[in-house]
Amino acid sequence: MAKDTARSSSRTNVRCALLLLVDVQFELPRADETNMSSFSSVQAEEALQQIRPPALAHREAHECASALMVGDVPACYRAFSEAVTWEDRWFCLEHMASQSVDRALVDAWVDGWPDHPLPLLVRAAIDAFGPGSAASDLDCITQIEPESPLGFGLQIVDLASRGSGDLEHPLGQMLAIEPLYEPHARYLRSLGPDAGGDIEAVIGFARSVNDVVPAGSPLRAMVPLAAVEVMVAERPADHLACLDGYDLRDAMMMAAGQSVFHPHFVGPPSIPGIKAMTAFVVGLMLLGEDALATKMQAFEQRRAEYFQFRESIDQRAESEYKVKITPILDQIKLIVERIGKEKGYGIVVDSAALAVLYIDSDYDLTNSVLAALARGDD
Repeated sequence: MAKDTARSSSRTNVRCALLLLVDVQFELPRADETNMSSFSSVQAEEALQQIRPPALAHREAHECASALMVGDVPACYRAFSEAVTWEDRWFCLEHMASQSVDRALVDAWVDGWPDHPLPLLVRAAIDAFGPGSAASDLDCITQIEPESPLGFGLQIVDLASRGSGDLEHPLGQMLAIEPLYEPHARYLRSLGPDAGGDIEAVIGFARSVNDVVPAGSPLRAMVPLAAVEVMVAERPADHLACLDGYDLRDAMMMAAGQSVFHPHFVGPPSIPGIKAMTAFVVGLMLLGEDALATKMQAFEQRRAEYFQFRESIDQRAESEYKVKITPILDQIKLIVERIGKEKGYGIVVDSAALAVLYIDSDYDLTNSVLAALARGDD
């Protein structure tokens, strides 16, 4: 998935004569982010500008998932270890769980690293966010790594998705370590009508969280999330009247000002979704339903234009890449053919297409090919 800042890159590794590597990278310009300095200066137009196309802007999450997809568990572990905060690591797990990962590979990883929490966390995330139960793995995780909030957060997701169990215990355990955003959102939704609860419980939980977390915390966005849940559950003809009926209008605006529009707001990697949700409700409050609908139509048009622009940039990058790399590859092929004939080789293997487990250094053509390239030989 591309970043929301119109950015695209193309990178390729070309290996020939067993060990040669040519690395070519193109980076396209990215648009500046629009940041809000304070809620007091926010108008509806600016609020709506915060809604961006969904983006995953986390290098570690992509590297974790990419490594796991090809079975490189050491690389997956390294990328996960480079994630700095608990929110970053949670995002890595959530992203890996969303991919089509080979379950047999993950099971083998768990068996191979029996006392390490990461493979258990990955398998538990796949089950917790999917149709399975992660209870057994999560019990092991919280015993192996009781100082981590990840296992307790996944317990909330697992129990909420299955609609059973005591969610308050893992919530309390997680809060004692790190108040992760997504498990809170899952817990809030578990209190609603779709899970057999009621709207009053949803609003009560959101208010209780809002009362104890500091300004700038993403958890202040629990009240806007509760407002969205109210509108989804009630499906009112007049949304503003519905929110007024639950005394949410002022609380919602205050919470928005103390969360995503606060100058000290530091959000988790899921920040685009949080901003979009909050901006939508703020836009509803400030504009009214008809004007908001007009603005949203304009946004959809801009969103379509953005994706068209991104596609054109991708195509241009691919075209430019081919123009740049094709002559180099043709030259390499001629050099390899010449050196192979001169040295009497019967075959030269492209190591990018075939895994080479061992090579005698006497047969490594890398230095010869590089020297010929430097001289401009064919």
